[in-house]
Amino acid sequence: MKKKVNQELKNEKNSKIKQFLLDMIAPVVLLGITIALFVYGNSKKPVTNTIPMPDMYSYEGSEDPITLESGDYKLYVDPLTTYITVENKKSGKTWTSNPEEILTADLTDEIANKLKSTLILEYSNSVGATIDPYYNYKYSIEKSIYDIQKNGDVITVNYSIGDVAKTYICPPVCLATEFEDYLKKIEASESGGTKIMRDVKGNYKKWDKDKVGKYDVDQFEIIKERYPKVLEEPIYVLRDGLGKTTMEKTERAFVGIGYSEEDYKKDKELDNQEASSNKPIFNVTIQYKLEGNKLTVTVPFDKIECPADYPAIGLSILPYFDAAGKDTTGFMVVPEGGGSVINFNNGKTAMEAYASKIYGRDLCLTKDSLVHDPISTFGVIGSSRGDHSYICIPDGCSSYATIYADIYRQKSPCNNIYLKYDLFQREMYDMGSQVSTAIYKYIDELPQDEKITQTYVFLDKGNYVDMAEAYREHLLKEYGSYMSKNSDSSTPVNVEIIGAADKTEQILGIPVNRPLELTNFDEASEIANDLKNSVGMKNVNLKLVGWCNGGVKQTVLSSASPVSKLGGKSGLKSFIETAKGLGYNVSLNGIVMYAIDSDLFDGFFSFTDAAKTIPQERMEIFKYSAVTFALREGTEPYYLLHTDLIFKYADNLVETADNYGVGVSFDDFGKDLAADYYDDKFYSREKVKSLQSDLFKKLRDGGKYVVINSGNEYAIPYVDMITNMDLKGSDYSILDENIPFLEFAIHGYVNYTGESLNISGDMSEELLYSAAYGAGLSFTYMKESPFTLQDTLYTHYYGCDYDAWKSYMVDIYSRYEKELGHIFNQKMTNHEYISEGVSCTTYEDGTKVYVNFNFVPYNGGGVSIPARDYIVKR
Repeated sequence: MKKKVNQELKNEKNSKIKQFLLDMIAPVVLLGITIALFVYGNSKKPVTNTIPMPDMYSYEGSEDPITLESGDYKLYVDPLTTYITVENKKSGKTWTSNPEEILTADLTDEIANKLKSTLILEYSNSVGATIDPYYNYKYSIEKSIYDIQKNGDVITVNYSIGDVAKTYICPPVCLATEFEDYLKKIEASESGGTKIMRDVKGNYKKWDKDKVGKYDVDQFEIIKERYPKVLEEPIYVLRDGLGKTTMEKTERAFVGIGYSEEDYKKDKELDNQEASSNKPIFNVTIQYKLEGNKLTVTVPFDKIECPADYPAIGLSILPYFDAAGKDTTGFMVVPEGGGSVINFNNGKTAMEAYASKIYGRDLCLTKDSLVHDPISTFGVIGSSRGDHSYICIPDGCSSYATIYADIYRQKSPCNNIYLKYDLFQREMYDMGSQVSTAIYKYIDELPQDEKITQTYVFLDKGNYVDMAEAYREHLLKEYGSYMSKNSDSSTPVNVEIIGAADKTEQILGIPVNRPLELTNFDEASEIANDLKNSVGMKNVNLKLVGWCNGGVKQTVLSSASPVSKLGGKSGLKSFIETAKGLGYNVSLNGIVMYAIDSDLFDGFFSFTDAAKTIPQERMEIFKYSAVTFALREGTEPYYLLHTDLIFKYADNLVETADNYGVGVSFDDFGKDLAADYYDDKFYSREKVKSLQSDLFKKLRDGGKYVVINSGNEYAIPYVDMITNMDLKGSDYSILDENIPFLEFAIHGYVNYTGESLNISGDMSEELLYSAAYGAGLSFTYMKESPFTLQDTLYTHYYGCDYDAWKSYMVDIYSRYEKELGHIFNQKMTNHEYISEGVSCTTYEDGTKVYVNFNFVPYNGGGVSIPARDYIVKR
């Protein structure tokens, strides 16, 4: 006993020394950084970006539509409006960027400018104040400051977008002899006449240095400075303040006699004054390419130009494409959960419009409060008018995109769905109380090798099943053999076994955080044997969570060491041998993106190893209370790791799994996505997405068994199982129906499960959605009693007692396997709601799965389904 106490005192002494060293390091480092920041802050101002003010485009081509043809489809671009129309030449069905039905005569100018736009550009000034967006109809199309070019099979539209005066093709200033010649021609022309000639002449003032009236002396001093030619001969100058109608009439008169843009440029040279404006002008290029029933829309980042003091922060592309009016019947598809439907004109005008960020928010941008972050794991959107439809797939820069969908309402009189992309990311400097105004820092430039790409797929069918089928075809073509049918003949089951958590213990009156054993490796072997022998499970993935580096709150994976309390390396090897002998897959779960409860002794130094925010601060992530919405007291922040370290730790996890001959489970990869704004080595969010995708592809090529959570679209083709997939999504009031859109596309190719039934918020609901959406089953277990978790932060594991839950699991699995075990190697062929709250999913062999989500039984069409239950007919 004495020896044990001495050892504990020795351990505690070492712990205090370690803590003392840590306490000393932080102040020293902080002092150094403070000095560096002071010197830097007094020698260099924050820079946003250094893009020069762009030149403006102008269109000089024909008024005839510019076209592309491919197979049965034809693309028209109207050179007068830049609107696009795609036509199926066989059926006559069309899809238009700005449908005529939404451009009614009773629109206000403000609303009309929105609905007539093909782009919406949002920008701010250098200190971060957001300015009213530029709708490109008012600020480009109407002013004819755009250009259209056709090169081979691509049509390119270059827009200049800005609050600039429209150029009218008539003389701004003209030599008197030439101008009077023009007047004679206008009077003699068929489109002119004496009255029009007199009106045009009245729009100009003649200046002659020998005939300056006494009231014009001061004005003439300005005129001769601006137009020095007046000192040689008389000139006519266009009067200021003429209205749009007057200018249009004047332009028609001059164009009618052959006055050209070249004449305008020649006359403009007489003006000594350069036009100037402090209003920003932006250049954006959009490219169209038609391939059969697919239209690819591309916006290259290297073609986006904006002035140095006005960073572009958002861009919406074709926001009113195929938008529907108030009398149109149809629906929109949004990627909420597995998919959801918003019916046109559903009357829910009191509800907020739908908005969801693809892959969730950028985790390297600071979050200072607890708010619900809408997340879409895939980005497909679509719209149907009953007999024809389209889907839109964001192939490039999807990680910057937010999905917006809304119904007809007064401020936006149409039903529309579109994608808006973040451009110049920004964050506010923390200047303390010394500065009253907000100061923002922006990224220096957009990644020049990236481009926004949206692929529209047009269908002469209007069911959401047809749209989901088109998405599946897109995935099969895009990923080839990586999207291959599986051969499963039984229900895929994920069983998550919790090894160790952590709990504060008192040692000689001193609180010490230590691993808390919940399921040791021998007990994990017992559970595996029981699943096989007592429950009869066949197709099982055993996911080990909390098996290394301290447990569930795992330290960084500079190395991966099994928790000794659980049985160490030998115990882990023994468990793996048992599981393999039963024919089960084992996946070692790891956190690779975050540093939780880690310090120098774990190989983590936050000042160099943490990712950096845009203002170059460490990316700290705080925990918030779901009750008070405030910071959770008594908890330390954890850190997002620098991108290079993240992939190093991912490699370490894979290498460890290889050493044990098992699969790998990423707790965060394939679910979380973050940029890294480190000045010395910047990684855009899209670049990180590409790196994650490449890693998954590499693992698939190497035959590695891979499990991820949630299932971001870019990872799906390369992994073996997706767990904790959000099948239903959030209950946004504007939504009308939940549908298995994503699941329809991938079922039979990739196994997936919803949340663990025993710890989901509503087990019955989760099971019903699993049956309706063709999901496998998932459970989370531990061998210890839940009472062990008292006074810890792991109360969400209270329902994980294996012995207490086993009988429920047996009942659920036995029925599910018996009735649904044969469907997991099949594609879905149909899904429909046969009544409100009652769905039917059909598979290749004709199996129909009926699910009644209602709290009352359903009887109809020869089918009887108890309340909150499912039945299967083969």
